[in-house]
Amino acid sequence: MKKFFSLLATLLVLALALWIGRSLWEHYMNTP
Repeated sequence: MKKFFSLLATLLVLALALWIGRSLWEHYMNTP
């Protein structure tokens, strides 16, 4: 159960980092 929780946390952090990176990239591309 603990392994599953740690895996879930890792996926959550990864998804969050990906979303933040994508948002920053979009913001960077939209600025003239």
